[in-house]
Amino acid sequence: MKIATAGFTCVDNYANLNNRHYPAGNGFDALVNLAKMGVECAVVSAVGPDKYGEEMFDVLKKYGVDSSHLHVLPGETSFMIMEMTENNDRVHVKNIPGVMDDFELTRDDIEFLKGYDYVHTEFSKVLYPYLAELQEAGCKIIFDLSTSYERHAETETLLKNIDYAFMSYPQRDEHVKELMKKYQSLGPTLVVATFGEDGSLVWDGKEFYSAGITPAEKVVNTVGAGDSFLAGFMHGIMSGKSIPECQKEGADLSAKIVAMFDPY
Repeated sequence: MKIATAGFTCVDNYANLNNRHYPAGNGFDALVNLAKMGVECAVVSAVGPDKYGEEMFDVLKKYGVDSSHLHVLPGETSFMIMEMTENNDRVHVKNIPGVMDDFELTRDDIEFLKGYDYVHTEFSKVLYPYLAELQEAGCKIIFDLSTSYERHAETETLLKNIDYAFMSYPQRDEHVKELMKKYQSLGPTLVVATFGEDGSLVWDGKEFYSAGITPAEKVVNTVGAGDSFLAGFMHGIMSGKSIPECQKEGADLSAKIVAMFDPY
């Protein structure tokens, strides 16, 4: 199985930790974790001709991720100003979009993506016009709805061309169950919700699957918790595992990642 991500990438820079930083982005984090598990991966995005851009290429090379469609464009690599709280939770202070502001996929990028079994994306919009085309070509679309799905007017329209929808929600309640049912009815095979320390919930159109977390030995940085859960869950899907087994694989990987500073 092969998976690519197309969309937003950046560098997370912790201003209150002497500018400690690492390449990131929802898809970037998830795919590097998948690459570490032996999955063939590629990143389709853009960086600037600067130190941050070079570091992104270096990380992809280190983990064997295809960077042939990571474009170098005039401008600066996007970066996120981060802060770490006393509880080792991360705060996204401000994004400097840089080259991501005007990034658009080329026809060559789309044809490249058609060679992958799975394509991951999010609300960066670069893949919106091509979701149906990629599905018709046989790609399974993974969409990270994150926490902003109810703020985006296009969410329900996008869902018709999504196979696996992942969302983050603050707590387990009836509203999230109804939302998951609604979203799944619009297109996805599975809708997956994560609740931080309260585990995950999956709706497949017939029943809910509930799972807890795997306790972490320690919590160093929670920034990669959701992306690593997605990576572990999808690795389970690619391996033909049951939904509960996928939830367990996602929880296990997430527990390992939050015990590290970097998200992979």
